[in-house]
Formats: sequence, C-alpha cells, structure tokens
Amino acid sequence: MEINNISNNNFKGTFVLQPKTQQMRAAIPDIIKKGRQIFYNIKSEGDVVIVTKDKYDKKVKEFIARDNVPFAYYPEINTSSGLDSEVPSGLRALMLQKNNCVIRSLSLLDKFLTSGTLHLSAQSEYIQNAIHTMRLNTSGARVRIDDNGMFFVRDEAKQRTINTFGFKNGMAYFYVRPEHIEYQDSRRVLVGKNGQEIIKEFETPKDWKKFNKAFNA
Repeated sequence: MEINNISNNNFKGTFVLQPKTQQMRAAIPDIIKKGRQIFYNIKSEGDVVIVTKDKYDKKVKEFIARDNVPFAYYPEINTSSGLDSEVPSGLRALMLQKNNCVIRSLSLLDKFLTSGTLHLSAQSEYIQNAIHTMRLNTSGARVRIDDNGMFFVRDEAKQRTINTFGFKNGMAYFYVRPEHIEYQDSRRVLVGKNGQEIIKEFETPKDWKKFNKAFNA
C-alpha cells in the first residue's frame, strides 16, 4: 500500500476520486504539486484521496469535470481533525466519523466552492449548534445535503426530518417536519448567532406564510 507522509495542519476538505484509467490515476498527483496530502486505496482498490487547502479545491473540481471522474467530497476531514498521514487506517476511521454534508454532485460541489460561500464544514457545525439550541436531541444524527443544496437531518427515534438551506450571515431557517403528529407538532424557527440563539418561532398560520417565503427564498 502506498503511504503519504507529508503533514500540514492547514489542509481542509477531502476528495475521494475514482479514476477510470491508470493514466488518469497517475495524473492526479500533478493536479496540485504542493499544499496537499495524497492517499491511495482508502475506500476501494484504485481510488485516490486528496486532502488539500481550500484555495486548491477548484483545481481538483476542474480535474473532476474535465475527465468526468466519480468522486465524493468530505468537507469535515482535514489534518487538524486528527488525520495521521502515515496511517491510512486513520483516514478510513475518520470517514466513518466525519461524514456530514458529503457531496457527490459536481453542480453542488461547484455551488459550495463559490467564493464567499460558507464552507460546508462550518455549515455542518452551525446546523448542529442550532439543533442543540432548539433542544431537538437528535443524538448525533448526520447532516446530509441533497442535490438542491438543502441540508437535512433525519431523526429516526422521533420519526422526523429537520430541513434548512443553511446559514447566511449567521442566520438560518429550520423546518422540523414530523411524520406522525403524535410525536410532536412541526416547528418553523429562525436561528441566529451561527446556531447559538433562537430569534423567532413561527407559530401562527400568518407567520407560517412569512416563514415559507423566507425559507424558500
């Protein structure tokens, strides 16, 4: 097994690439020649994993788009999250622990690599803050993201889904949607301070119309 032994605490975000040919696989280390870590055969035989600085993410995205390379992007995994470049098994363990907001769609990846967009690792952190602030008690449920850019957390214990389009300027709208009314009523909430404060609960039909307009804006 090939092992990488370069370390840099500033690297954020991890790409798992599935090159279709050996030639494509051999070209991956040349996408970024410095400011990155590279691992091989982590999730499956033949894959190549790149951990790099945010400013180099677009270069990897351009390679994916040009050669139509299947990929997964793990925004939470970085060298400061406990990644040990000399032990590939450590990276495999992190992929089981830090798997919020994993992206597999190129259009969605492009959206969240746009300059000025809040990094997905921060979105995940703030969404989890908000869930704690709203006292939803999801017991560490994963934050996922769909192809439309909506974040959602599935709470199987209470059979409900928590939806949001994420934080902008420190605020986000959350829609808690129960499958069965006997568990709890739905909630519509505006949360601020990066998930630390409830600004408003939308409790009347008139408020719901305002919420729906803002939520889908």
